[in-house]
Amino acid sequence: MDNSEIIKSQLSKILQLENDLINSIPWIQPVKIDDQTIRNDYQFIVTRRNFSLVKILIRSFYEILISISKIIRSLFKLNKSKNKKADFIILSHMINEKINHHKDFYFGDLQKNLKKKGYTSQKIFINHTKINKFKISNNEDLLLPKIDNFYIELSVFLKQISLFIFSIKNLNKLYKKNVKVVVILVFILKTLSNHTQSTLRVGLQIKYLIKNFSSKYLFFTFEGYCYEKSICIFNKNVKTFSYQNTPLNICQFSIQHYKKNSLPNIIFTKNEIYKNYLKKNLRLNCKFLNFGDLNYKKYNLITKKTKSNSILFIPEGNHYEVSIMIKFIENNFKINKNILFTIRFHPIFPREQINNLKTKFINSKNVIFSEKSVHDDLLSNSFVIYRGSSLIFEAINAGLIPIYLDKGVNIDVLRILNIPCNRIDFSKTVNSNYLNNLSSNTNSIKLVNNLFHQEDISVLLNVL
Repeated sequence: MDNSEIIKSQLSKILQLENDLINSIPWIQPVKIDDQTIRNDYQFIVTRRNFSLVKILIRSFYEILISISKIIRSLFKLNKSKNKKADFIILSHMINEKINHHKDFYFGDLQKNLKKKGYTSQKIFINHTKINKFKISNNEDLLLPKIDNFYIELSVFLKQISLFIFSIKNLNKLYKKNVKVVVILVFILKTLSNHTQSTLRVGLQIKYLIKNFSSKYLFFTFEGYCYEKSICIFNKNVKTFSYQNTPLNICQFSIQHYKKNSLPNIIFTKNEIYKNYLKKNLRLNCKFLNFGDLNYKKYNLITKKTKSNSILFIPEGNHYEVSIMIKFIENNFKINKNILFTIRFHPIFPREQINNLKTKFINSKNVIFSEKSVHDDLLSNSFVIYRGSSLIFEAINAGLIPIYLDKGVNIDVLRILNIPCNRIDFSKTVNSNYLNNLSSNTNSIKLVNNLFHQEDISVLLNVL
């Protein structure tokens, strides 16, 4: 059994405990179990190094202190509410300081299309940035505060205490299931973590807002995050729709673990293949419907593209994935002066970190940190190196030849869709001969183009 399977086995045994609120603890259900999450959060489970355990224990106690500090700070919070009605609440995400009020990064023109059909809606954002909520207070959209009023924070804390007591009571049961003592200890501490606190807070905030706006329907993402499950647990009085907006891959873990009460009423998927995959592999007791792509873009098929020694790198928006691709470029750019290496960062990746990474390539003429549009990057490159980024679909449609950068746990987003691609091991070097032997697959382009289609709003309207 490899490391990821050992970790999955330990966490799955905890998730079998009969308590809906278990689904609100992020540590026992990471969205993905990949190399980064293993190294950051679960290394102590699969190694005998005391340092890994000490590190996670110190961090867990620190997270508890953060939780307590937020409760204290909530005493000085006074949040104003808007008094209006909305049929729908659409819960989206603020991933950078620029909100596109015309086309949502996750849900496209859903709000506009609902309005055309006579439905009112309120857009609410979960804040993944450092932006102050008052900066957008003059807009119609709302930003959930990271510290709410004392009533909500106290409610969250009481639920964390109930989770803590529950975990203590089930200590012996977990031990008999062969859950390691150190895993049980960390699990107990994580019930009081600020991350568990945040998950519970979102669920209760949405409950309050649904009541405030007299809403009947709630639309949010389906990615497996704990706050999505928390939302369902606390909001059984409305119809919940969860939209699968990101590509699926085989290393996803949390979407395999739902309690009956943490499931939405309906899960909408981007296409028929994703719908069938979720129905077959998850066996969840809810309805799946093919809704289409809310950010669909139509492309002209490209059957022939002039090849050049130019590679576009498209990492996901986290430090680990970026570091893999940066390191690969570092290992190759000096010995391949005739190859152009262009890296395009995810919008969520911090600008300060991008500027720091640029210092690794001062005076290098064949490494580019892209500031161009997606369209321009796709036009000016012949190859694309990817791992888990959904931008790979646009790249294939634009005629770029896909190359999966193989390192550690497989997170290839094309694998589930059975789309063929080339592979290169992280430890290998890329050169002109390797690139010249690769060719574009017209069938792959047609397959990707046919996979996605414009959303069908009638699919949603028919289940209201």
